Amino acid sequence: ASTLHVRSASTLHVRSASTLHVRCLSNKVPVLVSHVSRETFYVKDTDILQEYGLTEKEIQDVPYKTLRNAYESEEEHSPSGSYARRLYPRELVVKRALGKYKTRLNMQRHVQKYRREEQEEEDITDALGSLIKLLYMENKTIKQKKVNKSSFAANQSRKRHQILSSLRVVGFSIATNCIVAVAKFGSYAYTGSASMLSEAIHSVIDTMNQMFLAFGLIYSLKKPHSDHPYGFDKARYVYALISGVSIFEIGAVFTIKHGVNQLYHPTLVLDHSISVAYAVLLFTAVFEGWSLSFAYRQAKIQSRLEGVSLSHYVFKGFEPNTIAVLAEDIAAMAGVLIAGAGIGLSAYTGNPMYDALGSIGIGTLLGGMALFVVIRNKDA
Repeated sequence: ASTLHVRSASTLHVRSASTLHVRCLSNKVPVLVSHVSRETFYVKDTDILQEYGLTEKEIQDVPYKTLRNAYESEEEHSPSGSYARRLYPRELVVKRALGKYKTRLNMQRHVQKYRREEQEEEDITDALGSLIKLLYMENKTIKQKKVNKSSFAANQSRKRHQILSSLRVVGFSIATNCIVAVAKFGSYAYTGSASMLSEAIHSVIDTMNQMFLAFGLIYSLKKPHSDHPYGFDKARYVYALISGVSIFEIGAVFTIKHGVNQLYHPTLVLDHSISVAYAVLLFTAVFEGWSLSFAYRQAKIQSRLEGVSLSHYVFKGFEPNTIAVLAEDIAAMAGVLIAGAGIGLSAYTGNPMYDALGSIGIGTLLGGMALFVVIRNKDA
């Protein structure tokens, strides 16, 4: 409970069994004071101004008792300590208030006026606190918007760099595939090889698809406007998806169909023209290898910028265009090997069936690559 210091050693009367522990300032004689007695006969110094309109200076000569905190040690306690609460006799306080205000009505009016002023001060303090909090939140929001704007600008710059990098890869691949396609068609016209025709079609399809990719990349660089407020960034995914579907529908289906037809009606000329086919395949391997190395370097750079491994970038990255070119170049190199194997086995055995099987193998390869490109765009 609480402890009181009183100026007299006399014991106070109690009206309740609930008591406070009181000590005398002079000789520390224990005195018992009930809660009811304290509330009825005494006024705390913190309540005098609110209840009676008296200041501390006006009651400084009124006798009082000191109430200290129950958790305060006696060594820490003093009548003027931080925990000390003075209890003034209510009767003496009322007399002092009536002496000041003459009547109870005047006293009540003054107290009400004081309470109104105190309430107004509290309202003003609350309003200022709310205003400060609102300004703080507004400032925080503005800072967050600046950070978001900065992050958005950095993200847009990174995307633009990524798109331009992919565009360089696609442009280089278009140039090499155009040259290779012309050489392969010339070789097919000279040799009649089904595998060489499949390779020529493969190069044409690669060129067309990479044109789709280039158009999608250029289109995605357009700035947002009222009809498209979120920009055109997704256009590159759409055109990459169209590219994958066209590879499957045009390249894979036509090539497999041509290979099956060559099984029944072979057109391969098994003479010295085979050396021309091999020369063209070697020429193709050089250019396709050059394009593949360029696409590989760009994919490695992009994966390093993304902070992921190359395998993660290839199979789970968010830039499908460079990956599409990389996949097409890998398929082109594999197609050169399949075509060379088909033509070589046909020349060695004298059976054009192997050349037709090479054409079917290239068509299957194209189908697998198309499926990979479609799945990568779906995941992106």
